[in-house]
Amino acid sequence: MDRRYVPLRPWSPGASAKAPAFRLAESKRRRVGVNVACNDCRRKKIRCDGGRPTCTNCQGKKTSCEYRDEEGHLSKESKDLVVHVTQSLSRLPHAEQTKVLHELRNEMDAWKILSVLRQGTASGSEQQLAESTGETPTTESDPAAPDEWESQNPVAYPDVENSDAEPFYFQPPAASLSPTEGQDAAAGTSVYVARLTLSAASSSPRFPRAEKPPPPQLTAGPMASDEPAGSHGPTPMPMPMPMPMPIQWQAALSGDRDAGPEGGKPSYPPGLCDDRLCGLDIHRWTSVAMDSQLAARCISLYLETDHPLLGHFDPELFVAQLVSGDTEHCSSLLVTALLYWACQMYSAIDPQTDELALKCCAEAEKLWRAERDAGADSTLTLAATAFLSLGHLGQGRDHSVLTYLVEAAEMAGRMGLFTFQGQRSGRSVQTHSNVYGAAKTPYMYAAWGIFNWLTLMSLFYHRPGMICPTSPPRIAIPRGDVPNAKETLFGLDAETVPWVPAYMGDTFPYLCWFWTIASETSRLYDGDDGQLPPTWGPDRALAFAEFKYRELLAWTNSLPLQLMSNHHTQHHVQVMHIWLHATILDLFRPFVRDRSRHDQRFRTFASSHCTARAVRETSTARLKKLMVNYSRNYGCSNFTILWHTALIYVANAVLDDEPKHQDWYSYLVFCLYGYERLSHSWRVAKAITKGLLSMTLRKGDMSAVAARRILADLESNWPSRAPLGGIEAPFMLDLNRALSEPGTASVDYLAGQLEDNILLGDYTNVFGDN
Repeated sequence: MDRRYVPLRPWSPGASAKAPAFRLAESKRRRVGVNVACNDCRRKKIRCDGGRPTCTNCQGKKTSCEYRDEEGHLSKESKDLVVHVTQSLSRLPHAEQTKVLHELRNEMDAWKILSVLRQGTASGSEQQLAESTGETPTTESDPAAPDEWESQNPVAYPDVENSDAEPFYFQPPAASLSPTEGQDAAAGTSVYVARLTLSAASSSPRFPRAEKPPPPQLTAGPMASDEPAGSHGPTPMPMPMPMPMPIQWQAALSGDRDAGPEGGKPSYPPGLCDDRLCGLDIHRWTSVAMDSQLAARCISLYLETDHPLLGHFDPELFVAQLVSGDTEHCSSLLVTALLYWACQMYSAIDPQTDELALKCCAEAEKLWRAERDAGADSTLTLAATAFLSLGHLGQGRDHSVLTYLVEAAEMAGRMGLFTFQGQRSGRSVQTHSNVYGAAKTPYMYAAWGIFNWLTLMSLFYHRPGMICPTSPPRIAIPRGDVPNAKETLFGLDAETVPWVPAYMGDTFPYLCWFWTIASETSRLYDGDDGQLPPTWGPDRALAFAEFKYRELLAWTNSLPLQLMSNHHTQHHVQVMHIWLHATILDLFRPFVRDRSRHDQRFRTFASSHCTARAVRETSTARLKKLMVNYSRNYGCSNFTILWHTALIYVANAVLDDEPKHQDWYSYLVFCLYGYERLSHSWRVAKAITKGLLSMTLRKGDMSAVAARRILADLESNWPSRAPLGGIEAPFMLDLNRALSEPGTASVDYLAGQLEDNILLGDYTNVFGDN
């Protein structure tokens, strides 16, 4: 019988893995070689056949099969060109890299790009040769070329390469004259200019920050400040100079919540920084006839604007007892002295509060004399003394400022908080270790608040007889509960306080650290003769300045993210960075004036460009940007005078520059009109404005005609106030001249010489015409 067998099918490569082992090697599938696997196979680390457009593994999947760029697609010529461009660019100095990239940003010819880079590399080689022979290379076009000392300190110098990319332009409404008629340094030059509107409406008095402020509108055209009167060419429209506060804000802040444009709601109805202030009864604390709601708004404006920078008392304890009527952390003297300062701030909103400020001053001084006669030293009296010095400073009563500063320093010394130069008496060293909790925080705020204020005054005001502490306070720095915060700041103890209001931010503890660094500079630079110790010699003096500069840079690099000087930080962070760069300018001012030292290379910096003059140029550029940004984006620039250091230092810088930058006149006029805005709150602003005009005339940088026109426009906007007598402002205004002739560099002297300098300018012009 025949057997029937199941027919066998031919074997296929996809058969089971249990195939017979005797299969020939020739029947195995050969592995397909591919250059680049697809992204999905590379991620899963599986074999890819490199199929295009879809490999075998990706067929039927929802995800697309994608390949990275293959090296093989570039020709050898293209590869060599990329290598050459990269190597040539890396050989250039950091400043030259930025310049070349800016020039080639629109160039499409690859070989032309390489040619330009090779030329730059050749010039860079010459510079390296000069360094190898011991010569210090200079950059004539830009003595402050950005280098690694700036790139390694991005907090102090963010985006410094672009600081002078576009000339700054500012034109007030009635001062379109050139600085000196007949001079036309840049006539006909087409540049991009920034029209920055000094508008209080750009930010609220409570300064909430927008997600991102609108960029300045750019327009092209010649700089009006550099064109003489009567020259041909398009003339930019003058910028409007608004009043310090829109009418709808004034109505809202004065209590009329329904007021607004066309009878609607106000565009911004600001409230109080602390809801508890709604229950304030001011008549518990002062006999001055004042509405409680108005007093609450004045105090709220101060707490949000200046207290994060001054910090003379614990804000939480103060507000709580201000409303409740308790007297452990609040007193009539402190409230009245605070209102003396706060009412001056608020007078930019409501001019009638200026008279209330004078009444608060009279009552506060009466209460203060009673406390002093009783010998009652306390943190409340210490803080009130500081506010009296502040209030007299704003009103131009400088001799009283010095009196109260000395009293505050001596009181702090008697309380054992810190020591100062010329201290006559004091308790034994106190650590306040036996004081805890709410009883300790007033000492912490009072000690560091008055220490910071004394250091600021001695460093920035350059006034003869100013007192500077010789050591930081012997008590911890108060700070909020900051995540991952250090237990020490620059070797100084820091202690968490129970509660810190949101408007305080984290600025105050880092300011305490900053003023500790700056205090030694103030002690050495602003002694009786205003000079460094003569036994030091120039090399030791420069080494000291370099060391303090290193400390300041280390301080900036330790700042948390919320204290960076970008456009989204709280307003007091901006002021802190203004003070930083003003301190740097003071630190190197004696060496910039010395032609034999201003280009001497620093020893501890690798960069050959790091000199006193280069640091001065870079910090000046940064200070200009901070000044414009603060004035444009923060409404509190209308009220607080604590930022005016930027106006004085920038004005001095642009007047001292030789040769001058093409936008120097715009910055000068910007500073003048900045003081015009501050004059609505602070009487001393008028004297400073006149002093700056007088200084500009004395240096020969402005014609008498231009000075008269600017002065007339400023006077038309100055508020009318009850006379207080002459303004006393003997602090230094011409900062370079103050090092050699302080008697002719003060605000008093220069403001008093304004009319004489204008007449001298008129006479000189007539004599020149003849």
